[in-house]
Amino acid sequence: MNQHLEVEYKTLITKSSYAEILGDHPEAETHTQINTYFDTADHEIRKRHWMMRIRQIAQTFEFTLKIPNNAGVMEHVLMLENNTIEHPDVLDFLASLGIKGPFHIAGQSITERSSFYDEFAEISLDYSRFKSTEDYELEYELIKEASSTSEECFQALLRAYKITYKKAPAKVVRALSD
Repeated sequence: MNQHLEVEYKTLITKSSYAEILGDHPEAETHTQINTYFDTADHEIRKRHWMMRIRQIAQTFEFTLKIPNNAGVMEHVLMLENNTIEHPDVLDFLASLGIKGPFHIAGQSITERSSFYDEFAEISLDYSRFKSTEDYELEYELIKEASSTSEECFQALLRAYKITYKKAPAKVVRALSD
């Protein structure tokens, strides 16, 4: 199981801001991702403020468990052969954290993600569809260690497109509240 620290800034944006930024970045690479979120019957993952999903992009499947900490979010990642949470390595890892199944699908989102880079981050424009809602989001995920300069670059991006920061709850929260 691979792990890395995720540090990102993000905001919900309008459809027109999404289109404007995307139009200014023809180098952006776009793909569809299907995020399937899992939990236990007694909501043990949600109670711990964790997120557990399998993300499908084309015919690849990536298990991720996100655990918040003081520096950001620790992501534990394993590539899978399919969209089932019942992989032995996943179950063993979860058991080591005191989490036991059975697991069920708690929610899903389908996201069209377009990504490009600046000096500090991968910048992603997301159009996400949930059961009965949709939204647009700008994510600025650091590829270098966080610094005051990286946050300033995110703020400069917002100013350049006249975007007012609007806190974006995690996609899992939006999927589960839909």
